[in-house]
Amino acid sequence: MLWFKENKRNIFIVLLNIMLAVIILRDCLLINSVNYIYIIYYLFIGVFIYWIYDYKIKSLEKRILLTMVLISALLVYVIIFRDKVISFITVDIVNNIEKIDLLLINRKTTEFYMYKSVITLFIPLIVILSLWFVRRGLGNILIIAILFILIFYWCLGYHDEIKKNLNKYIFVSLITYGVNYLNVYIKRAAKFSIKNNLKLRNIFIAIFIMVGCISLVIPVLPQGKPSKYTKRLKSSIGKVIGEGTAQESNKDKYGYSLGKSGYSDSSKKLGGTISVDNKEVFRVEYNGRIKNPSFYLKGSIKDNYTGKAWFNTFKIIEKGDSFVPYYNGEFASWAGEEESIVIYPDNINTSIFFTPNYPKMITNYTNSQEEIYLDRANGIFYAHKSNKFPYEVNFYNYELISKDFNQMSFSKDAYIINIGDLSKYLQLPDTITERTVNLVYDIVQGASTNYDKAKRIRDYLIKNYTYSLQVSEVPEQADFVDHFLFEEKKGYCVYFASAMTIMCRIAGIPSKYVEGFKMSTRKAFDDKYLVTNEDAHAWTEIYLFSNKDDKIIQSGAILVQMDASTTPNELKNKKNEENKLENLIEQEKTNIAYEPKASMEKSIVEKFYEKVVKQITFIKWKEVNSTIAIILILYLCARIYCVRNTRIRVLGNRSNIPLYIYTQKRLEKIGIYKNSTETDIEFGKKINDVELSNKVCFLIEVIYGEFYGGIRDTEFNKQEFYEFIEGYIKMSQRTIRYYLKKYII
Repeated sequence: MLWFKENKRNIFIVLLNIMLAVIILRDCLLINSVNYIYIIYYLFIGVFIYWIYDYKIKSLEKRILLTMVLISALLVYVIIFRDKVISFITVDIVNNIEKIDLLLINRKTTEFYMYKSVITLFIPLIVILSLWFVRRGLGNILIIAILFILIFYWCLGYHDEIKKNLNKYIFVSLITYGVNYLNVYIKRAAKFSIKNNLKLRNIFIAIFIMVGCISLVIPVLPQGKPSKYTKRLKSSIGKVIGEGTAQESNKDKYGYSLGKSGYSDSSKKLGGTISVDNKEVFRVEYNGRIKNPSFYLKGSIKDNYTGKAWFNTFKIIEKGDSFVPYYNGEFASWAGEEESIVIYPDNINTSIFFTPNYPKMITNYTNSQEEIYLDRANGIFYAHKSNKFPYEVNFYNYELISKDFNQMSFSKDAYIINIGDLSKYLQLPDTITERTVNLVYDIVQGASTNYDKAKRIRDYLIKNYTYSLQVSEVPEQADFVDHFLFEEKKGYCVYFASAMTIMCRIAGIPSKYVEGFKMSTRKAFDDKYLVTNEDAHAWTEIYLFSNKDDKIIQSGAILVQMDASTTPNELKNKKNEENKLENLIEQEKTNIAYEPKASMEKSIVEKFYEKVVKQITFIKWKEVNSTIAIILILYLCARIYCVRNTRIRVLGNRSNIPLYIYTQKRLEKIGIYKNSTETDIEFGKKINDVELSNKVCFLIEVIYGEFYGGIRDTEFNKQEFYEFIEGYIKMSQRTIRYYLKKYII
């Protein structure tokens, strides 16, 4: 109980700060039915573990040994019960985190049980670390940690929740600071032998009164008034992090490009080696007629090609959330069935509303305070700034439009949406080479319609070029499309889409370069379609027009998607299917080679035996042996370090008392013990070996003079005495046993 009495202040402020963090997280994460008893239980488990390490086990060697034993036991448990551990991580932790994320996106409450696994793992660890810091006078770290939580959630928009807890934070922070400073003062006073007559009860009462008054006054002081440098500061921060209120009038500031998904930024550079990860970008909810939808979701459209990059030079941005007023009057009857998708943009920083081809309107946008803009030249919706809220897109399903595009040809005077002259989508730079033009003419020769021309170009690219993420850098003077077609002959979507767009323009087909995502059939934990960076994609849109008095569409250009390449995700799935097929073939070969034996009914004992053997066989013993070897090496290194550290500490101390204490412990290893009823002199004289007895008695006389008379014998050779004791023990135990007991056992 003495330890708890000495550390009660530290335990108090640690538990107080952790409970404050729990309250803040409860409000921000909308946690329902919080079980505080459960949390307090694990708080005290953390205190108990710290008590064992700090009080019950004072030897560094024993602490290291206990830690190694615990780690070893944990590793053995993980190896033997691998399935349970994996289930705990994936089901109890990962799945619950995904559920929490989904609920918070929709501003719904979360349940306390979803956090239990995280609490079980991390609360005791946080308590141990916090007590370690506070014990060393670093309690103010707790104040900084809570402040970080407040700032983090404030930046995420939880302003009301943070304001509600501001007075609590001030209250707890001032108490923490006061107690931490008091601990530091008491330690300093003890170090210099200053008698402490302070009545801690009175100090605590004064601290609580002062803290209570301050925490009540500060939240009601004037806040939110702009200072002299507020505007400049906001602008600077906006430039650094790309968010905030700086330059909010730029509706395309937070636009999308493939650069956000691991590709090079196409407005600066085309091509080159890239690295695409599988990080989730957003999820899509779709309940329409298409069984396995693979919608192309537009993020940005570019019309100007320089030979090295793509730019957007033409936009018609207006305020509005619907394209209905801008479509040709007869388009709706031609386009067919209207459908909708809901997009949850959890992990992407953009103001773009991703939409399929032929978007109609944005509905059910949960952030009703933000305005919506549209670019009717490119068929894209924008938010006022970066958007993290779910939204619904109504659109005419392109995949349900089963029209014969071969019946259509181009006229630059026609359009679905009036955006003026389409000749801007025929732009070609001076870098286009003659061999590129000749290649296009050879491909489209004999084609009767623009759609047929585009199909021939697409099929040529698919047949003659390889999809690959591993490409060389494009030479400085080369045209990107020419380099791809005649030199590199492999590439990813940027290569194929750029070539497709430029080759269509050479063939006289108005075309646009598009970047966005191509949905796959993968689904997330909530049964929504999962879109990751591996689904990021570039493709081409071409304009087609009917001037043949088509009964369905009498006038107006339509946009048709043309895609000549796959995505990293599709490529990965294709390879997986090929591997599965190879494995299936190998399995069939094995089945043919080894005919199955007739099975007999097995007893319960046999079944149990087989189950146990299967479990043991499942264990990868090579990994187990490697793990055990690593643990033993780490343990041996730790023991060697402890022995060397003890030697340095004993011999380096100005006092001779540590050497005597060390001598007692070492002599116990060979059966020489000091009884609690014996004096030190009696202990020395009872040793049977005369030389050892004389040496120990001499050391006792030296420390008596030091302890009682204040006389420190500086001429006493501690190094010689230390080596004598170790040599005597080594002679008594024999060499091998000596080293085993000293460094291993």
